[in-house]
Amino acid sequence: MTPLSVVIASYNAADTLTQQLDALRSQPWPAGGEILVADNRSTDDTAALVDSLADVPVNIRRIAVNDRAGAAHARNVGVEHAAHESIAFCDADDIVSPNWVAAMTEALDTHQFVGGPLEYREVNDAWLVGARGRLLQPEEPAMFEGLFPIVSSCNMGIRRSVFRTIGGFDHAFERVEDAELSHRLWASGIRAHHCVDALVHYRMRTTEREIFEQSRSWGRQLPRLRSTAGIRSTDRPIDGLKRWAWLVAGLPRLTNRAGRAHWLHVAGTRIGAIEGRRQVALS
Repeated sequence: MTPLSVVIASYNAADTLTQQLDALRSQPWPAGGEILVADNRSTDDTAALVDSLADVPVNIRRIAVNDRAGAAHARNVGVEHAAHESIAFCDADDIVSPNWVAAMTEALDTHQFVGGPLEYREVNDAWLVGARGRLLQPEEPAMFEGLFPIVSSCNMGIRRSVFRTIGGFDHAFERVEDAELSHRLWASGIRAHHCVDALVHYRMRTTEREIFEQSRSWGRQLPRLRSTAGIRSTDRPIDGLKRWAWLVAGLPRLTNRAGRAHWLHVAGTRIGAIEGRRQVALS
């Protein structure tokens, strides 16, 4: 198999990064494989953790990314330091499945752009999983408003030559940079291959503040993504009213933690979208 470079953007994630690195190190690797931790201004034990690991069965390197904050930029820097043409991305707070390295490596031997499914029950409490409503099934790639498939940056593979040609992640996006990259690749004629064997156990936010702020951040970036991609909204005025009416009707959900988590997720997205539309209008 072709050697694989795995890039992990990390900011103060030493606790969960340990689990991710253990999951990666326990797998068979093609000769010459490597893991690059793009350490983006961490102040925790990330440096000591990565530097303490032996190069068995895979070389692990820490790349200090101090010039600019943001996961998109950290991943771009990681790719520039990568030794191989086959690049895979995963996140510091998730856990790859036991066959992930082999599945990604094999998929990138025959495809230029690869994504895999996310699994939610392995590392999250049942109430938290239930709070998010319908979740994607393994055979389903995520779609952006039914127009193009989104390959998540926490489970992505790409040829380095393609990544460089397309310009890498746009670090102007604090969120949805993976959707923006997916659109540029799709618009250029490069189709994503959905590899069901390259599964990642996705870790959700657990506190109410984290859930709200993550959703708000997502919502704030969506209007910019639509504008950048030239996608016109098909929403009617009545659609917006229905969304806000759902929040009002959903106030009884606040009496239990699963209901609050779902309500805060929706509310954060709605509020963020308003902020995002204002930013686009002023730009």
